[in-house]
This record gives sequence, C-alpha cells and structure tokens, in this order.
Amino acid sequence: MYGIVGSTFLGGTANYVMGGISIPAALLSLGTMCGSQLYENRHPPREARS
Repeated sequence: MYGIVGSTFLGGTANYVMGGISIPAALLSLGTMCGSQLYENRHPPREARS
C-alpha cells in the first residue's frame, strides 16, 4: 500500500514539476521563435536582398 501511494505521489510530483518547467519553457521557445521570425522579416539576410 505504501509503495503504491509513494509511487503515485512521486509520479504526481514529477509530473507537476515537469509541467511547471515545460510550460514556461514552451512559452519562452515560442516567444523566441516569433521574435527571431520578426527579426528576420525586419532584417533580411544579404543573400535574400541581392
């Protein structure tokens, strides 16, 4: 019984921690992707210009 409860608690904690890490990380990567896309649109590389 204790093993089941302990593993469930540890699994839930790990899930919560991973969720807490992955959500901001996903938002950050999404923001970085959008930001770099805007930056590339605003400052196109020289190969595309010529």
